[in-house]
Amino acid sequence: MTHHIRTIHHVVTADDRALERAFDHVTRSLAEPVGDPAILPTFLLAESARAHVKVVLSGEGADELFGGYPTYLGHKAAGWYLGIPGRAALRWLVNRLPTSTGKVTLEFLLKQFVAGAELPLVQRHLTWFGALGPDERVLAWADGLLSGFPRDSSLNRVLWLDFVSYLPITCS
Repeated sequence: MTHHIRTIHHVVTADDRALERAFDHVTRSLAEPVGDPAILPTFLLAESARAHVKVVLSGEGADELFGGYPTYLGHKAAGWYLGIPGRAALRWLVNRLPTSTGKVTLEFLLKQFVAGAELPLVQRHLTWFGALGPDERVLAWADGLLSGFPRDSSLNRVLWLDFVSYLPITCS
């Protein structure tokens, strides 16, 4: 494949030793905590690229631009959910599911979904995507970021919100 598109391929190994070295460097260099585990292999990739090139284009931002996060599918599913006549009974049933101890279980996702599905678009998005949920200050902050964006209920509104808020945080 690399011959066909005339590129030079370099393998970057992220074994235990390399990741430990990256962890030591990254934790000493960052000014604030970052919860993104991709920072370690990204550091190794950038370090390797620096030896060969001056500019690197990455795929950062694709999820925010093209709706790649599962949360965006939730917005589409919310439209269908709002059309269910007996959704109050469904919400009651979902909220009675036994709590599981796994990381991101189906029970957890269903409870999150019914907790936010009936909220207005931005509030729903912040409920699902944000760690703390949308309080008045967070909603005011989001409204400020969206002030120049058309006031509609399309998915583009929350894609733009993530593009101007979440993406710069994860790429800094």
